Amino acid sequence: DGASFTNRLQGASDDLPYPDVEIVGPEDDGSYRLAVTGTSIGSAGAGPYRQRTRAWGWDAAAQALVPGADVLLPSNFRIHALLDADQAALAGDYAGAQALYYRVVTDETLQDVEFGPSPRDNLIAYAMFRKVITYVLMSDLGDAQLGYGILQNSYPAMAPGHAYAELATAFWDAFTASEDLPAACLAAQAYAAAHPGDVLGPLYYGYAHPTYTEADLCPFRP
Repeated sequence: DGASFTNRLQGASDDLPYPDVEIVGPEDDGSYRLAVTGTSIGSAGAGPYRQRTRAWGWDAAAQALVPGADVLLPSNFRIHALLDADQAALAGDYAGAQALYYRVVTDETLQDVEFGPSPRDNLIAYAMFRKVITYVLMSDLGDAQLGYGILQNSYPAMAPGHAYAELATAFWDAFTASEDLPAACLAAQAYAAAHPGDVLGPLYYGYAHPTYTEADLCPFRP
């Protein structure tokens, strides 16, 4: 800028660990984008890192490189597929959520991380619990009941993941008694609050991931 330099980069990238930097373009208008991808965290306590890319594009009005929304890269970890499913459900994409929960349950290529005991069983059982809720949200009570029965049969007493069958029972009993979704969610949240080590503990995958609370397990309202 004349005799000196001016920083034209808005935002920051220092939260993207071990970054890979790429210049992308040219775009249709001849401009280029700066893409920064966080590739890993050098700490076992972070859990399996989900790579993400943030790209800066030129904004002529602002005369600056402006960052866009972060884009999560594909992952082959079961916990990441589960987090994607929960986010889809929260966004109201129930069909997409069901497909992702189904992948968590059935995809044998997904990787599990020994962040706690029986990670595969616990994540699959939790995904099956969320499938029941999502069927209710889709007003598909027949498949909800079928999914509830499969969960109970798959995770009997003393089996790893049984806590999520109990969580589903708390939800299902309250829902079938009243067909009141908020009341059913409150019942599930109360069970989780009474059994945090069995329900919330297996969903913790390090400080780079969300920490689940009771409200996150069944956050839906009509």
